[in-house]
Amino acid sequence: MNSSLKNLLLPLLATLLLLLLLLLSPNVNGDAALIQSTCNQTASPNLCHSCLEPDHRSPVADFEILIKIVMGCGCNQAIMMANYVKKLSQVASDVHMRDVLNGCGAMFSQASTNLILSDMAMFSKNYTGAMDEVSNAENWILGCLDQYRQFPKLRFQQHLLNGIIEFEGLVQIVKKLINSFV
Repeated sequence: MNSSLKNLLLPLLATLLLLLLLLLSPNVNGDAALIQSTCNQTASPNLCHSCLEPDHRSPVADFEILIKIVMGCGCNQAIMMANYVKKLSQVASDVHMRDVLNGCGAMFSQASTNLILSDMAMFSKNYTGAMDEVSNAENWILGCLDQYRQFPKLRFQQHLLNGIIEFEGLVQIVKKLINSFV
């Protein structure tokens, strides 16, 4: 299979699997107070709210489902960033920049896969495994930053940095919330 096609299909399949797992997850009664108390436990309550409040499942979700919804936001962020850096790499004239961007794209794709694996671990009540997969996702994104450090003269795109910061914030929220089960 063509590697470009594979790179496009992997995030799509990962997203579909995550959505399927989220749809199969049982919902129980919850309310805005649960969302408020959940988000207030995190270092980024505004980011937490911006992820949970638009989701139609949030008002009827329990704590565990709220975690899965935040994982979904992280997965979506990783996929959006993978697509963004892929587009940047296609127009990059510098070979080092193109290599770094391709590497970052692959790392964002892998991070989204790790979040899906984390969701699967949560589904089977393997909270330690879920935490490990979230940490792996985080490490992939930190690897993207490391690639830029290898070529200090490359200009780091502000949108890429903002995407990494948002992803990292979502990962920290998930880690904080899963930690209550570990």
